[in-house]
Amino acid sequence: MRQNESWFENLTESQVRYRILFVLLAIGIFIFVFQKNIVKEFNWYEQNKEWRKNEFEEKYFGIVVNKGRDNRNNTFIILKDSKNKIFQNEEKIWKKIYVGDSVVKQAKSKSLYVIRGKKTMIIDLDDAYKYRDSLIRAGKY
Repeated sequence: MRQNESWFENLTESQVRYRILFVLLAIGIFIFVFQKNIVKEFNWYEQNKEWRKNEFEEKYFGIVVNKGRDNRNNTFIILKDSKNKIFQNEEKIWKKIYVGDSVVKQAKSKSLYVIRGKKTMIIDLDDAYKYRDSLIRAGKY
């Protein structure tokens, strides 16, 4: 194909229709196959439900060695012997945990135990989910 030649040049009307139909069909198949991912990518409510499900399955145990914000101002917490950041961009939980605290969360549990000295604080992760959900529904997230 020459550079100045169009995709439809020197084609009959039916060939042009078939090419247009083919492109539309390819777009339709793409949307059908990736519909779930496309919807989730643009729907904060669906992302929040996914966060809740994933967080329920997670297990944490360790001492907080670092707490801060990244270059996008998202919050994070890092536990000793772990390279993974936990509770990323979760301000409500982040404010309650300090460096040096022990953090315990069993898999399939909605409770996060924060041990500071002789005190134990229990954080209900469902409260964090509901708070984030209320922000999403109000259009503030």
